[in-house]
Amino acid sequence: MTKSPSFQLSADARFLYQHLKTIRVGSVVSYADLSAVIGRDVAGDSTALQRAIRICLREDNIVFANIRGEGYKRLNDAEIVDTGADTIARIRRTSKRGVQKMLAVQKFDDLPNDKKLQHSARVSVLASLVDATTSKQMKKVEGAIGEAAKQLPVAETLRLFSS
Repeated sequence: MTKSPSFQLSADARFLYQHLKTIRVGSVVSYADLSAVIGRDVAGDSTALQRAIRICLREDNIVFANIRGEGYKRLNDAEIVDTGADTIARIRRTSKRGVQKMLAVQKFDDLPNDKKLQHSARVSVLASLVDATTSKQMKKVEGAIGEAAKQLPVAETLRLFSS
C-alpha cells in the first residue's frame, strides 16, 4: 500500500512526487525530465520540486541530492550517511554566524531583562552547537560508539561533549 501525503499538494508537486518515487536508487533524474512531468521548466519555480523532494523523504524515506546543472540523484544508503557531514558543517557555519550576530549587540545593559535572558540563552546554545560540531567532537562520538555502530542516547552524547 502506497502512503500519500497527509496534506494538500499543488498539482505540480503531486506530479513531481509521483515521478520521483519511481526513480531507482543511484539513478539521476534530469531537470529536463522533471520539467516534462509538469509541462514547464522546473528551474523557473522550484517550490513544487523542493516540496516533492521533502515529501519523498518524509513519506517514503527516499533521499535525493542535487547534481548541479544536471538534476537530482536518488542516493543509496552510503551516500545518505555522507550527507550527515554536510549537514553538520552547515549547522556549524550557521551557528557561528548566529553567535557573531548575537555578539553584535551594542548596549547589552540597556536591554530589558527578558531580552538579556534570551540573548544569553541563545548565545549559549549557538556556541554549544559550534563546539559540538567540530571534527574533534565527531571523532569522540564515533569512538564512543565503537564497533556497536548504534545510536547513543542524547544524554550520553552530551556527556561526551563535556569531557
